Amino acid sequence: GADNLIMGDGATIDLNGYLFSIQGTITLGTGASIDGSSTNSEINFSGQNPQSIPAGFFNGNIANLTIENTNGVTNNTSIVITEILNIKSGQFNTGNDVTLTCDFTGNTAQIDEVGGSISGNITTEQCFPAKRAFRFIASSVTTTSTYIRDNWQEGVNNLSNTVAANQNPNPGYGTHITGSTTGANGFDATTSGNPSLFELDNVNQTWFTTTNTNSTTLTAGYPYRIMIRGDRSIDVLDNDTSPTNTRLRNTGTVATGNVNFSSGFSSTEGHFNFFGNPYHAIVDMTQVLENAGSTNVNTLYYYIWDPTQGTQGAYVTIDLQTNTSTMGDADKFLQPMQAAFFLTGDKNTTPVLSFLESNKNVDQVGNSVFSTNTANKSLEIKLFTADAFTNQENPSDALKIKFAANADNSFNYKDAPKMYNLDESMARDINGNLASIENRAFPTDQESLPLFMYNYQTTDYVFEFDLKNLDEYEIFVKDNFNNTLTQISASNPIYNFQVDIANQSSLSTEQNRFELVFTDTTLSNQVVNENNITVYPNPTNDRLFITTANTTKLASISIYNLLGKQVQANLNLEQNSIDMSHLSAGVYLLELTTTTGNTITKKIIKK
Repeated sequence: GADNLIMGDGATIDLNGYLFSIQGTITLGTGASIDGSSTNSEINFSGQNPQSIPAGFFNGNIANLTIENTNGVTNNTSIVITEILNIKSGQFNTGNDVTLTCDFTGNTAQIDEVGGSISGNITTEQCFPAKRAFRFIASSVTTTSTYIRDNWQEGVNNLSNTVAANQNPNPGYGTHITGSTTGANGFDATTSGNPSLFELDNVNQTWFTTTNTNSTTLTAGYPYRIMIRGDRSIDVLDNDTSPTNTRLRNTGTVATGNVNFSSGFSSTEGHFNFFGNPYHAIVDMTQVLENAGSTNVNTLYYYIWDPTQGTQGAYVTIDLQTNTSTMGDADKFLQPMQAAFFLTGDKNTTPVLSFLESNKNVDQVGNSVFSTNTANKSLEIKLFTADAFTNQENPSDALKIKFAANADNSFNYKDAPKMYNLDESMARDINGNLASIENRAFPTDQESLPLFMYNYQTTDYVFEFDLKNLDEYEIFVKDNFNNTLTQISASNPIYNFQVDIANQSSLSTEQNRFELVFTDTTLSNQVVNENNITVYPNPTNDRLFITTANTTKLASISIYNLLGKQVQANLNLEQNSIDMSHLSAGVYLLELTTTTGNTITKKIIKK
């Protein structure tokens, strides 16, 4: 018929980025094929009768494959998809020979919203750029007769801890999973036998070791913490070996339709629940947490592990209200094969996390940039090692403080609890509760906000501040170890400090060493005229003038810094003024005591 595709011997079609729709049958001559590898190339099977894809039909990869045949399409050839598999209607029988691939530029092939159904296995891939670090991952397929070893270890494991025993059947794929000195239980043998694959007991909030890889099947969306050193070509016995790029792949049935998780989640408010993306598609976590099927979940935040931050990676909190994160470029879009954390809500029931096909967002290939309300006030702090800052590398940790009118300053569900990193950890200390993102009221004059610091790994560090719409405040880093108060601003956003990690009792490593101090400039940039005493100019460059009425006499004048340290005392007025030129720029408190016993304290800004 006119809708059939007939290709003679050796005939080829290069789609070259175009859509090619096939509505009838396919007759393929010897050596005939279609090349659909060009970006945005698409083949659409949209017949009215059952269709078959014959052996050898594709010459290489296909960018996009769409199934839109209510009577179904059966595959009989190897299909490697680089962009999108879209099942709009009907059943797609994969023939157990469909692969969704990835590349190291950030592109991962995905399965769009499934309006029909999928039968047969699919192989899904995710790429992991070279870095020896933990990753939090989840399979995007379910297996019944193959195990972790068959998939993520490429079907092999090392049976002795020698370099010669290394098994690497498919260079560039798979990784070592350790946990034995002999290769028992499917693990790769190492001298120490230390494990590298972990699961989380959400109820008790504790990690535990996966017991084996040769009899543990994969379930779409079940999460793991795994050390990825590179592909299986590396020397797993040498911690200093150079990491390599690798792909992890899983072969099984993909999850379609609504997917609900509840088993094993904690019902305790504020607990971290480990979960994985069940779909091989980017999903919008705002939609996942807010859809009607998800119950007793905190909809404001979720957490990911970013292996590129710091030395070993770090937890990153994503603020779903603004689609921003404490550091890095993580956002509300959870990637294929990515695991993460959500927080239990306040209903004292076991949470349900519901994924809907409509929560997919396969067009989201990168991180979106959302406009923010310019009225929002926030302060972000990134912690760098000095070397990382100098070399323009990633921070070790970060936190954010968001200010809003009438916000609650107590620690509650609107604040994102802190997850500890392997290395340096930084948080806001809210009366003993640690937060990576805090929501609180606008700063008050001379308000002090303690920080929490933990697990220093080196001696020299840098704070980098990002101030948004806080122009009416002057903000200072209070260093309780050095007893200093240092102003930071948009033009001076850096604070350098050192710690003595060799001396564990050193006060330089105290967890409460740092505070943030706020002063309201609108309360200071004025002439003070109170109780017949006038102080001007304020701010001042070098000299402060004080005049009093005839009926008012001053008994003493003192100046303090905001740490409470007296920097000048028992001052005598010389020509009705005080010399402040020797004082560092900053905020000071001027204390005036009259002969009648009245004390007046005023804030003075020294430029």
